[in-house]
Amino acid sequence: MARLRVSLTIVFVITTFSALSANAETTNSILNWGAISTTTAPPGREFAAMSYDLGRGRTVLFGGDQFIYNPGTSVPPYLGDTWEWDGTSWTNVTPSLSPPPLSGASMAYDSRRGVSVLFGGNLRFGPNTSDTWEWDGAGWTKRSLVVSPPPASLAPMAYDSARGEIVLLGPPPQFGSLATTWTYDGSNWTQRFPATSPPERFGASIAFDSVRARVVLFGGHNSSSGRLNDTWEWDGTNWTQRNSNAVPFPRWGAAMVFDSNVGKTILFGGDHLRPLALGSVNDTWAWDGNQWTRVWTDAAPIGRIGHSMAYDSARNRSVVFGGTNVVSPQVYYTDTWELGTDITTPTGSPDLVFSHASGFRPIPVGTTSSDFGVALFTSSGTGPVSISSMSITGDFTIIGTDCPLAPDKLAAGTICTVSFNFTPTAVGLRTGTLTLNDNGPQGSVSAQVSGEGLAISTSLSVATAAATYGGTTNISATLTGGGKPLAGAPVQISLNGASVTVTTDASGMAIWVGASVAGMHAGDYVGAIQASFAGDSTHSPTQTGPFGSYLVIAQIGALVYAGDFYVADTTGPNLSVAVDQRTPASDPQPIDFSTRPVWVRFEITGPGGLITAEARVTDDSDWSSTGRGHASVSLPALSDGAYMLRAQTEFTQFLVSEDTRVGLVSAPAKGAFIAGAGAIAADPSASTGDTRGYFSLEFTPGRSIDGSMTYSYRTRMDVGGGAMRDVDVLVNSVDVTTLNGGKSTPTAIGHFSVSVVDASTGVVYSNLGFGGGTFRLTAIDGGKQADLFGIAVYRPDGSLFHATGALDHSGDAQSGAIVSGNIVSKL
Repeated sequence: MARLRVSLTIVFVITTFSALSANAETTNSILNWGAISTTTAPPGREFAAMSYDLGRGRTVLFGGDQFIYNPGTSVPPYLGDTWEWDGTSWTNVTPSLSPPPLSGASMAYDSRRGVSVLFGGNLRFGPNTSDTWEWDGAGWTKRSLVVSPPPASLAPMAYDSARGEIVLLGPPPQFGSLATTWTYDGSNWTQRFPATSPPERFGASIAFDSVRARVVLFGGHNSSSGRLNDTWEWDGTNWTQRNSNAVPFPRWGAAMVFDSNVGKTILFGGDHLRPLALGSVNDTWAWDGNQWTRVWTDAAPIGRIGHSMAYDSARNRSVVFGGTNVVSPQVYYTDTWELGTDITTPTGSPDLVFSHASGFRPIPVGTTSSDFGVALFTSSGTGPVSISSMSITGDFTIIGTDCPLAPDKLAAGTICTVSFNFTPTAVGLRTGTLTLNDNGPQGSVSAQVSGEGLAISTSLSVATAAATYGGTTNISATLTGGGKPLAGAPVQISLNGASVTVTTDASGMAIWVGASVAGMHAGDYVGAIQASFAGDSTHSPTQTGPFGSYLVIAQIGALVYAGDFYVADTTGPNLSVAVDQRTPASDPQPIDFSTRPVWVRFEITGPGGLITAEARVTDDSDWSSTGRGHASVSLPALSDGAYMLRAQTEFTQFLVSEDTRVGLVSAPAKGAFIAGAGAIAADPSASTGDTRGYFSLEFTPGRSIDGSMTYSYRTRMDVGGGAMRDVDVLVNSVDVTTLNGGKSTPTAIGHFSVSVVDASTGVVYSNLGFGGGTFRLTAIDGGKQADLFGIAVYRPDGSLFHATGALDHSGDAQSGAIVSGNIVSKL
């Protein structure tokens, strides 16, 4: 027979069980335990078989063991004696024939045939048996049966009076994990094959509920999962697992009977496992068919395992005898106790003492412990303890208890626990006091509880920062505590020999606006930005470290179109730009295009839609870094029409420049036309050298005059509400009404529309654009000198909208120089 002998004090929190719900499982019952004084009693023992002989009004006890044999006594390790209890005294019955000494045998009274049936058990120094014996009050009879359950010990067995048969939960088949079910009708054992069966176990508790006609099974010990606390019911055909809001702690070696007087199944004692305690226990529980409830009695036997229990229906008493304490030195009890509704307990001298409590793992401030602490109390007096209230101080909160509150009482010799969690509010050792107010001599009992609060771990990150040479940048640092944004915290940020302290906002972000990079060369820097948080009373310090930041200082360069044509007929354009790092604002120490790639993106917009291409900048020198470079791509021939080219650096943070814009025209190969394209000042009327403006036009006379012109300039204007913005003014022809003049002085007249686009965001200001205006374009072929052109655009009301130069006395625009580009006329 398997033996479990455990003696252990638990000093860490056990998280196997959820915290006890406060008194959720209690019931205010009139049931009570009372010790029965006897002049004679059986020798102490464990795992004896017991049943109540209804026909003779006797409780029958057989066998058991004193497994830890004491050579100084005359009691053998295994017992084969038979005793009977009549409610007053024990009688040692000495039949001529008896079963051999057995421990862990199963016994139940068959009321239909008037015999107590004994099955199985463990032989001393031998195997389990599968014998069946019957006791009729006069002697034992061994039954010779064709079929028997497999040998078993501590197998739960009960008599089903509704169906007139013994029900046994036997061991599993070889390699099986589920228990087998057997029934005995007095003549034969029959194996049953229910659709559902409980897992295998030994030492479970069993009783027959005669009101509901159900066999009730609880707990036991499973070879894989250990102690169990599941509840099952047998209806004669199948097993059904039942659930309850509250359940007894997992246990084995407990005892169970059905109390017909109160109409409930009663469970007592066993070897249990609970937070902060394990081993023998003396709690009493009741099952009503739906829920388990704790029965708080004024008195109780000392905690025990392997005791025997039967219900005396004639006297409405549950009888308990024997059992052991499962500690060293092991004690085998010889006391007799009864549970009934007519038993009273003297007041005695109640006293409640604190035994010990579990602690907590250190946890960060502001977090709640995932496990829970447990404090264990013992009723150490001679009378039942009445607890009126309980409370706890400090950073602790009571979350559950199995200590009874008045009017329920805690019987002498009984333990109970209070569970609580911990939420530290500061760093370091945190203490609190758990107090239970009671009817003991001091009026209350207290327990000191403690836990350690750890500084909340913090993390500081710095976003990648970018600046241009000699300029400033905004540095953003984000501080988190415990994985959440930490607001209102001072963060020190340092760069380039300067530092500031910035307070984090609600998102945990601290921003240093305008941090200078003066004196730092263009390039990338790892760790140049340092950020730190000194910590506070609840948070740990942190800093970014040598690799915690990334700063890019971009070189300032000039980007100029250097393509091979502005006006073409059948050939495709070679798009090229020159990049120069030798501007007055540039770092004298140029970046190396070979080690820090700079790319240029080309965008060509025209009749065919948008065409894009990218090219990497290469240094003008093959053997050194000169600070000058170029990027170019070649395109296939374009459809006839006017195009705008925009080139800008991208895909890099190492060089920044203004974009360059020019016009391109693909002119017809045959016929008359006026075509022109190139770069002009962004605001031609200001006569600047800024080439971000452009023009591209192509007029082809035919059956009906048509053509296209695109003209752009950049200026600063009020876009509404006093907001001044840099905008691109786009003038696009709608039609051409007149083409005249010769090759040297062509003139085109037509209508146009205006769009105003934000130079930074691309937003179109529809309130500033208009249509229906008139334009007049005049071009002068400069020969070997720069071509000249003049353009005047008028609003629909005839007022001048824009012109490229001063107006003459007739209101026509005088011609001005094209910055780059050319005009071709074939009329």
